Amino acid sequence: MSKNIEEFNKGVVLILAELYENFPNRVQLNTNDFPKVEYSDEDPITKEKADRYLDLCEIYRNTAYFLLDEGYISGQNPEGNTYIDECVLTSKGLTVLQKVPEALKKRKRSIGDFFVEVVKDSFKNATRDAVTYAVQAVFN
Repeated sequence: MSKNIEEFNKGVVLILAELYENFPNRVQLNTNDFPKVEYSDEDPITKEKADRYLDLCEIYRNTAYFLLDEGYISGQNPEGNTYIDECVLTSKGLTVLQKVPEALKKRKRSIGDFFVEVVKDSFKNATRDAVTYAVQAVFN
């Protein structure tokens, strides 16, 4: 799987989880808040980490634009900005996130609940395949 597609999938999870958790409230969605660059005082930010952060910001911003264009979320995006004002799930987005696909029926979780859990766990216990499958369920 392409690295961009993998990061797109993470972006979908991050963005939709944020909006699902805050629904029906409108929020300011700042796509620069999603990339998490891990470092400590003993391990300062390197050029590679800074470059990776900027790459992720671009991917997550474009993921948000995709979700806007496809009608899963709505909001106002001043051109050239990294944030979307008044961002909220559309009825299409909410409907998809409330679905319980076959893989999640045992645990009685909707896609939205799965996304929120994955984000709270910082993707630690979710396999790439599970995230991919859940994102595919959103778009099918």
